[in-house]
Amino acid sequence: MMNEILNLLNLYLSQDDRNEQEKQWATSQTDSPELQDIIAKLDTREVRIIGLFEINTDVSLKELPQSIGVSQASASRSATKLEDLGVVTKNKTSLNNKEWILSLTDNGEQLLEIKQKLDERHRQELEKISTDYTDEELQHFADLLRRIIKMDRS
Repeated sequence: MMNEILNLLNLYLSQDDRNEQEKQWATSQTDSPELQDIIAKLDTREVRIIGLFEINTDVSLKELPQSIGVSQASASRSATKLEDLGVVTKNKTSLNNKEWILSLTDNGEQLLEIKQKLDERHRQELEKISTDYTDEELQHFADLLRRIIKMDRS
């Protein structure tokens, strides 16, 4: 059974076509060639960073690695890429001149709206395919996924 789970996880993670389908869908949600170009250049990590702004209007660069589960170097590279694409701005905090805060630009705000629509689509799909499972079974599955995620960090 563990081999089957591992094989299924690997299959899911290797589905590049799903990511391409999501990018195509996201691109179709805007008429702006600039946003369409930005969407084509984003990877999953950058989309996850944009998603952090759903909760906060500003995101601390220092706390970014923990928030998305990557190294400081990876988080910094992604933040710089988002800044270069015009999705976020980086500004020093008023309290500490060494800390940086990320804020969404207008393009970033529009991308966040598209991401929220995509998340809602996924949520609806998950609800459809999980109707055969109880809330308790789904909770066990979520717990298993959390443990799998932690497995690589131990």
